[in-house]
Amino acid sequence: MLIIKPILIITVTLIWTNSSANDFKKIDSLKADLLVSDSPGNIKDLHIKIGDAYYENSCNVEAMDYYKKALAASQAEGNFSSIAVSYMKIGIVYMELGSFDLALDSFLKARELTCSKYNNLRAEIDMNIGVLLEQTGSFDEALTYLFGSLEFYQNDESYDLQNLLQAYSSIGIVYGRQEKLDSALFYLNEAL
Repeated sequence: MLIIKPILIITVTLIWTNSSANDFKKIDSLKADLLVSDSPGNIKDLHIKIGDAYYENSCNVEAMDYYKKALAASQAEGNFSSIAVSYMKIGIVYMELGSFDLALDSFLKARELTCSKYNNLRAEIDMNIGVLLEQTGSFDEALTYLFGSLEFYQNDESYDLQNLLQAYSSIGIVYGRQEKLDSALFYLNEAL
């Protein structure tokens, strides 16, 4: 068994390194596409994809830079949905960096841009606001946003199962932090 452990560590390291290298090759490929793109919509989408790739690799400064470029492109295009997505992604990075006031401001700007009809984007924004408020200790307010998001995902036929499960688990976490263990267990079990 002592021989297996070093081999496993080396294997895991090689897989992680190879995966990370592939992610950065993807970023380079997206940047190359960006250089030849002349469509404002495509440029905006590429900025989001590059930002996502950086974010997935914990390169938050670079992710923020590309999300802000996507925001500028979306504003120039006048695409309110894309502006809202850009603000939401900027908020996620701010939340990751611990800049909760800036994150909330970005999320609220995104929410304001979504149509009055509750839709998938609005539900995702509300879930992010709920998670942020949970992290800052505003549990009751967090639950308001999280239950709104959960209700949407429960009633929408085209919902994303991952988002539904995230809503359940986020509500369970809030109840756990409030030491309402029966409710926490109920919602966490629903997420399983």
